Amino acid sequence: MKKNHTVCVTFQCKPECAEVFEDLMQSVRTDLPNVAGCQGVRVLRHQDDALTYTLIEDWTEQERHEKHIQGLVASGAWANIEAMLAVAPTSNVAIDI
Repeated sequence: MKKNHTVCVTFQCKPECAEVFEDLMQSVRTDLPNVAGCQGVRVLRHQDDALTYTLIEDWTEQERHEKHIQGLVASGAWANIEAMLAVAPTSNVAIDI
């Protein structure tokens, strides 16, 4: 049985980017599930810090997720995201057991 690939990414945006970053997170909620291999995404804003968000992404396999990230980097979209961040994002990967 093939295991799902779950990615948890935490972002902390700059205060001056809060509104634009919120819009970005809303578009991720809508658009990411349409990417090949993405089974769903949860977008969470931290209760104690409105500038911090966590994405929980479910992928069919690691390779699909990596291809998606490569596309973001190649298009320049990842650089745009990084420009809105106060610190580098943190990422953790988990698989079903």
